[in-house]
Amino acid sequence: MRPLVKGTITYQSIAEALIRGPVNTVNECLDKTTPHVLMDDNIDNVINNLANSDVVLVNGQDKRLSGIVTAWDLTIEFAELVGPFKWIGEIESRVRECVRAKLEASAIALFLGGATEATLKNDPEMLTLGDLVRIVQNPDNWEKLGLPADRQEFSDVLNDVREYRNRLMHFRDPLNEKEKKQLQNYCEMVQKLC
Repeated sequence: MRPLVKGTITYQSIAEALIRGPVNTVNECLDKTTPHVLMDDNIDNVINNLANSDVVLVNGQDKRLSGIVTAWDLTIEFAELVGPFKWIGEIESRVRECVRAKLEASAIALFLGGATEATLKNDPEMLTLGDLVRIVQNPDNWEKLGLPADRQEFSDVLNDVREYRNRLMHFRDPLNEKEKKQLQNYCEMVQKLC
């Protein structure tokens, strides 16, 4: 049974109709090639269809229209997912750069044990969030960093960020809205300090 929807009208379908000549009816602007997916289809199917269409129609098992998905909808979802990754990356990058600028590579290598000074100089990404937490927890290192913050509070923040990162990267469970806001606040704090 073919879905009951005959097509869609979008800015693009109106523009295409106007290019062909004067438009007098809705039917002249109708895009009859609008893709349909089923409610339980893989999201990749929707994404692939949105690459070529402004909208994807979603049908229930009874083939009746259940909803629509637009590129804008996907953009909003993507932004929700990307925000925490962006904040974590910025926090990690800024703190890592601060540590590398204020502490000598030999001291970091000695403190972390196992890392060579040459490796730290050539591969700044080697310092993980866990390493950064350990580095700032050390009173001598903290003094050399000279950050205008409480050492314990700052290391607690970095430890929270490390835990959020691990949860996200290992797909344990998504961050709730309170945790996302907290992570955004942490990022703003680190932007001011580092």
